[in-house]
Amino acid sequence: MVLGQILRAARQLWDRAKLKASVAAYIYAFGMLYGDENIVPKFHYLFHMADHPRLFSCFVLERKHKDVKRFQNDLFNCNVEYGRNILRAVTDHQLGKLQLLEPHHWTGEAVLIKGHAASAAVFSRITVIFPHLDQAACTVSQSARAHQFEIVCVRDVVLYRKSDGSIAIGDIAQLLDTGAAGPIALIKCWEEISSHKRCWKLRTTDSVEAIYVSSINTAVVWSGEGASTRTVIKPLHAFAWATV
Repeated sequence: MVLGQILRAARQLWDRAKLKASVAAYIYAFGMLYGDENIVPKFHYLFHMADHPRLFSCFVLERKHKDVKRFQNDLFNCNVEYGRNILRAVTDHQLGKLQLLEPHHWTGEAVLIKGHAASAAVFSRITVIFPHLDQAACTVSQSARAHQFEIVCVRDVVLYRKSDGSIAIGDIAQLLDTGAAGPIALIKCWEEISSHKRCWKLRTTDSVEAIYVSSINTAVVWSGEGASTRTVIKPLHAFAWATV
């Protein structure tokens, strides 16, 4: 119950009173099971979590601890101070990984990732939208960078801005680049049925439109594969950007 409320807090959907009650119940159960002498100061800090206006999820940062542990558990160079030696080993490891990154990791602009020539079958589907496209100038890919914070893939459901400035949701059918004004996404449009506090209800359509990849804001979480109605969770970080 405590963990559930903390996870909901990242989306500002938590109940502060319920979190405090859950913490109290957890500490009481812990004391009964393991004894009050094993209760540590961190348990007291849990009560103050509900006093903060907002909590951010740090589970991703916690997972990064394994990168440090892999070096501190196998330490062979004892000629320098312990902490400095670990810091140097971790830094060398991270710099080595950065050197192996593809060029698209270093740009904030929209770009295809590992683009390649389109097959005859794929190109025939593209020419339905672009009938005068030169096959030699067309490259396609399964993924693309939309902006510095987002990478999208074919079949992702995305929140994007249309050419008329309105906001829409749809799934990516194809990613391509014609060598003109930037990479393009062919989107299968979804139609809104209703809007709720935490989600949208939408239906798929047969309509397909071409948009610039740079107009995509974010990929979204959804459910309803095979159903007539799809549920899309509203992305908290995109609320200030758009309302469908």
